[in-house]
Amino acid sequence: MRLSRLSSSLRSMRHAGAFLCILGLSAMLAACGGGGGGGNDFALLPPSSGTATPPAGGSGPDEPVTPTDTPVVPVASCASLAGMAIGAGQIGLPTQGAVVTSANAIAAADAGNVSGDYCQLRGTIQPVDPQAPAITFAVNLPDAWNRKVIHFGGGGFDGVLIDGTEPVRFGPADKPTPLALGYATFGDDAGHQSSSITDVWGWWRACMALASGSSSSTSRRSS
Repeated sequence: MRLSRLSSSLRSMRHAGAFLCILGLSAMLAACGGGGGGGNDFALLPPSSGTATPPAGGSGPDEPVTPTDTPVVPVASCASLAGMAIGAGQIGLPTQGAVVTSANAIAAADAGNVSGDYCQLRGTIQPVDPQAPAITFAVNLPDAWNRKVIHFGGGGFDGVLIDGTEPVRFGPADKPTPLALGYATFGDDAGHQSSSITDVWGWWRACMALASGSSSSTSRRSS
């Protein structure tokens, strides 16, 4: 059923692996520049050989990873990602594709910024049903990426764009934001931006399925 497929594709946006594939950046995208330069150039790392070899300094997935000294050659600037289109075939689940609507280099010295130098991306994902609302997403790519990703989820029916720049909720107040620690972060609005509790958003069955989590098992298999 088309609406069921749509709910699965919407829910998949909330998983790091699937989301990076949607952006066409994948897990190979590494930030380059750093050092307070704010250049926000990005580079692709060599793809995995398929062999599960623990990174240097870590004996397993829960061990700290020691950064490698492999030189990274910049291949794209932050600004060049604006307007980047991601075809439906690149996403892996049914959608009509996505597009990066804006890409801004945020400097550590910018007013109100406590997360260092990073590239701020915003965009939309078009669902299969042309009448259903688009999902707005936010992705933040730090210059000094630690090769890890954190997804910031919303609460209830969302209603606002979760932009991934905030501290960990209910975490220690004196800790830096995940973005400041080098995590690439992302969030979305589940296709719903409104403070109204009677919004027409709820008429779309797929949107309600997304909010209720009924397709979570499908999204786990896709990520």
